[in-house]
Amino acid sequence: QLHSLFLIRDISTFRAVEQDLLRYGEMVAASSDFIAIVNEDYIYEACNPRYLELIAGKDRAQVIGRHAREVLGDEAFYHRIKPAVDGALSGQDVRRQSWRKLANGETRYTDTMYSALPNLINNRRLIVGQGRDITEIKLARDELELAQQRLDNHVDNSPLALIEVDNDFSIVR
Repeated sequence: QLHSLFLIRDISTFRAVEQDLLRYGEMVAASSDFIAIVNEDYIYEACNPRYLELIAGKDRAQVIGRHAREVLGDEAFYHRIKPAVDGALSGQDVRRQSWRKLANGETRYTDTMYSALPNLINNRRLIVGQGRDITEIKLARDELELAQQRLDNHVDNSPLALIEVDNDFSIVR
């Protein structure tokens, strides 16, 4: 007498999750933002192509599994990465806007945010760093501030009586 046992399992939920993860991975890879994940020991766990190109200037094999100090050098590690990662590990959302030299030698103004991921993965605490190049915004803002200072200087030193009004024609100054 021959008996057979078959185990049937519905994996449609797993397939849907897998498809969502693949789509998310494609979004991150296509992003103009630079994104990296390091663990609590400052070891790279993941990064997108934009990070490899702009920040590290290296290929994936030269970054993933390596210490941030080894990848970016002492100055970047001790002055930018370590304080930001340590702040994120202590529960802070760390945001920094600053001029930085990119891997290609170009200096750009970047906006970078570091946050701890909410769950432990493989018993490791992970921190995501995500940033973007906002050089054009910074230059436009600086230009606008300079123009405002010049206008204020002209108004303050003008021999004419000038009145500033708002949209309702109420005197502002």
